Amino acid sequence: MTPSLPIDFVYNAVRICKRGCNQTKLMNKLFIDYFSDDEFTELENMVESWKDKEIFKPRMRILRDCVLTLKESIPDFNASNVVIPTNTIRAFLTLDFLASLIEGQT
Repeated sequence: MTPSLPIDFVYNAVRICKRGCNQTKLMNKLFIDYFSDDEFTELENMVESWKDKEIFKPRMRILRDCVLTLKESIPDFNASNVVIPTNTIRAFLTLDFLASLIEGQT
């Protein structure tokens, strides 16, 4: 979870976690719904916010291509299964969070 996510998203994630046990499906749905809403605008904005971060610069074209693939995929086809494995998304979100912490200290 990154500080850049809206507070209502964070509250919904907390509510899901408070249900106990394994809530992976609900949590995945929360992320998918948020980032796929409005033609993947939030995902595109997040990826573009990384363009000046050294760690992402070498991969920006790949990340942009992934977003474009998601935006242009046909209905009932989950392109994220092909272009962005779940662990990669988690890694990027973690890196975004860490980068925001570092930027806050400077």
